[in-house]
Amino acid sequence: MSNVFKKGLTCVIADNHAQSRFKIVEQVTNLGFYVVDTPASGDGLIDSVYKFMPDLIITGVLLDRTDGITACEYIKKQGFNSPIIIISRSTLSKHYSAAFELECIDYINLPLPYERFKRAIMRAKKRIEQHKKTLLMEENNIKRIRVKHRYHTIDINENSMIYIEKVDRRKYEICLTEGRVIETSSSLEEIQAACSKSIMRPHRSFLVNLDHIKMVIPDPIIQGNYLIVYPSIVKNIPLTRRNYKQFLYLTRNEFFQAYNSRSIT
Repeated sequence: MSNVFKKGLTCVIADNHAQSRFKIVEQVTNLGFYVVDTPASGDGLIDSVYKFMPDLIITGVLLDRTDGITACEYIKKQGFNSPIIIISRSTLSKHYSAAFELECIDYINLPLPYERFKRAIMRAKKRIEQHKKTLLMEENNIKRIRVKHRYHTIDINENSMIYIEKVDRRKYEICLTEGRVIETSSSLEEIQAACSKSIMRPHRSFLVNLDHIKMVIPDPIIQGNYLIVYPSIVKNIPLTRRNYKQFLYLTRNEFFQAYNSRSIT
């Protein structure tokens, strides 16, 4: 469910100490957030974010099983941009550095100082509202694709998809802009059926977004085939001879690459 359409502001709080968790929940609620879940482990935090898609994540570091920082790193890599506030007893420099890399709103040491926590919540609210305004402005131009991920379904902006690759029998990877990769069990056929004509199948193991293609060259190994080249991500996608005519029809453009002083046409 998109954050744009949710009523009120929601929050997930991950902490494995009941006393501190209760205090954080109480203060967050008083500051205008609705707490949808309170997992005690990093794995639980990940599952909770997929399930509830909260506006704000508040987490400790030393959670059960997976730690809070590792969980948040995974969440960010999957494309979730909810602001993060870390509340922890840890004073290790590596944890502060990791929080900085995650672009956290704040890293607050326990016992929880209310005024600093309140300021962090206010900054989080501003970031959330700015993000929602951006989403609302873009909403009319976005086609969202629903895919399966970790026993849940998530929505992905079609425009952000560069390519989708089948990597195993029931495992597919969606490469997004900025290099993020999302694993899904939705098949190439299911994904393509939900997409616009901008998503085509150049090869049985791939889907590509035509809007992101900048360069096509002849395949140096298989005569008659081509390669879709993505220099920024160092990836070449095979474009078979059988699908080349469809590619030309769908693009209605000519893709040229200086290749031994010849075009690919």
